Amino acid sequence: MLAALCSFFIPGLGQLLQGRLFMAILQFCLAAILWFVLLGWVIHLWSILDAAPRMALFFADYSLGLLGLRDGSRKFIYELDSGRSRLFDVETDPLEKRDLSLDEAARARWYAQNLRNWSAAQKSRVERRATRE
Repeated sequence: MLAALCSFFIPGLGQLLQGRLFMAILQFCLAAILWFVLLGWVIHLWSILDAAPRMALFFADYSLGLLGLRDGSRKFIYELDSGRSRLFDVETDPLEKRDLSLDEAARARWYAQNLRNWSAAQKSRVERRATRE
């Protein structure tokens, strides 16, 4: 959400915060150029929408208690029982060999908390449905 807010003020700033340098430069330059022909607002709007969070959460393996999350190029796997986590950048490491969870510890903690909250909400939904039947 912060990235989208930043792009609201300066096109491409949200992408820069997300570490997407090429897209940040592209959107900033296009917006600047197109403002001369009164079409810069199109790129500005695109910049805001492109910076909005696009996170997907999923159960990776029910039997092992694995939860997963995709956020752009990041893939995060969390083990419910042990609390162990792994974080990968699937753009630069498509075979998922380099775990980034220690290098990006704050992001990994935030992802883990999101997954725990989501899992608890899913469990609550299932239990409510079971009591209705």
